[in-house]
Amino acid sequence: MNNKPFKRQFPKNLTMNVISFGVNIVIGLWLVPYLIKYIGVAAYGLVPLAMVFTEYISIITISINGAITRFITIDIQKKNWISANQTFNTAFFAMVTLILVQIPLLFYITLDLTNIFEVPNELVTDAYYLFSFTFAGYLLSLMSSIFSTSMYAYNRLDLRKIVDINRVVFRIITIVLCFSIFEPSLKYVGIANFVGAVTSFLYATNYWKKLTPDLIISMKHFRLPILKKLVSMGGWLIVNQIGFLLFLKVDIFVVNKFFGAEATGKYSAVLQWNVLIRTMASVLSNLIGPMLLISFANNRIDDVIKIGKLGVKFLAIGVGIMTGIICGLSNQLLTLWLGPEYAQYSSLMIIMLCHLVINLGVLPLFPINTSLNKVRVPGLVTAGMGIVNLILAILFVTYFDFGFWGVALAGAIAVTAKNGIFTPWYSSKILNISKLEFYIPLLGGIFLFICSFFFASIGNQLVNISNWFIMFVVGTIVFLIVTIMSWFIFMNSSDKEMVTSMIGPKLRAITNKSSSNS
Repeated sequence: MNNKPFKRQFPKNLTMNVISFGVNIVIGLWLVPYLIKYIGVAAYGLVPLAMVFTEYISIITISINGAITRFITIDIQKKNWISANQTFNTAFFAMVTLILVQIPLLFYITLDLTNIFEVPNELVTDAYYLFSFTFAGYLLSLMSSIFSTSMYAYNRLDLRKIVDINRVVFRIITIVLCFSIFEPSLKYVGIANFVGAVTSFLYATNYWKKLTPDLIISMKHFRLPILKKLVSMGGWLIVNQIGFLLFLKVDIFVVNKFFGAEATGKYSAVLQWNVLIRTMASVLSNLIGPMLLISFANNRIDDVIKIGKLGVKFLAIGVGIMTGIICGLSNQLLTLWLGPEYAQYSSLMIIMLCHLVINLGVLPLFPINTSLNKVRVPGLVTAGMGIVNLILAILFVTYFDFGFWGVALAGAIAVTAKNGIFTPWYSSKILNISKLEFYIPLLGGIFLFICSFFFASIGNQLVNISNWFIMFVVGTIVFLIVTIMSWFIFMNSSDKEMVTSMIGPKLRAITNKSSSNS
């Protein structure tokens, strides 16, 4: 496998992804109780609603952007700058048009806010500010995504993570400053979302100029045939994106409609751990995407298969260990984080997290569909199962009276059916390999989830976890035990070589020395 360029860039990408994950997890865990403390749980429940609603509105632009990334990456890898400029400018002016079209729609939604969501009367004015600034930031982020394609095409995910880190950090700084200088208010959260989007846009355009000086913005490079090509592929990505949103983002709407703003805040708070684990999963899956696409652009299909299998194996192991520990310690974790009254939601947390070992483990396979331009069938299946998720959620809430636990359960069932069964099978099918090829790497992660959950539950019973330090010690002990198990049981010599080469030559030398002595 010709992977020298990957090996040189991989440590940089990995380092920045780990740093980004660390920043996101620290800020995410700190921000939820901070906002609940200063603006209340009902007001906090509107924050994820605003963010989620922009994702529903953006299904067209995000999907078209997925197609843009594929074609621009192939053009740049082949040093075809004429075609790259045509693709970039066609995408750029198409995105500008889509943004202009969305402005009246977003303006209408903002004015009709109280008819769409359950908003407490005392929060209506602040909610208008929140949604207005969040929508403005969202529109700006769409432009940022166009410029970020240059970083993706060169596998400079380290730079993309710098952009993301700056967005998060400036957002938090804005919230804290506004809360300190003025008063805690929901509207400043919206302003902070806009400030974060502005910083991302500035950084993205700066790196775009540095990495791809041959790309210029000019209407003369716009090509209608390329737009048709982007729309053709993007159309099925739109269908896939609709299904994705019905999988992962419909739950907050259902909770808001059936249980109100305060319940939405509580549900969203517990859901934060699901979001954080998904962020952790992106540390590896985001590294793999450009590697797969670049390998395909250079006709190295064997590398696509090897990278995909390796990504599934490592991601399933990592997610399995982390989710197992969190689920095993869930009641004490919620008590320390949000207060004793939230311990009753530990079962909700387990429902939200237990399936992630499978559903996030297959994330490295998603770029295969895009690379091979096989997006129609996954789009239909994702959309279909997304509708199933919505129906199950409403059914569990209204007929079975499961409360918002039923909403989480519906999501777990639907997304596992799609990711756990369909995705590994379809990826194998389009690559013409054994249909079991991508299922096998998931087994290790499932086993390690069970072990982590078991050991963490025992630690939770034996130790009085009364503060964060004890929680950290118990979690670390379980992590080390299960990680050592995974090293000897599920890692072959090739896997160990890759891990040690990424950690550093010194550690590899120590490992090789230990192996020779034994």
